Amino acid sequence: MEPWAAANRVLLSRAVSRGEIDASADIETLSQIIPSIAAYRALIQRKPFDRDFLISIVDGVLLPAVRP
Repeated sequence: MEPWAAANRVLLSRAVSRGEIDASADIETLSQIIPSIAAYRALIQRKPFDRDFLISIVDGVLLPAVRP
């Protein structure tokens, strides 16, 4: 999972640099949570990454975690 976490770390750090997410956001933890959710969805639940799922993750997990 580390390559995915590393990619997310870069993306989230860039968002902080642009002021899109709060600088106090826990980038390290979020960078690991995102691929963990994806792996669980694909490997354990065996469900697709449909639009509704992705929106629920962004709106329900990611955005609340990066707000001040």
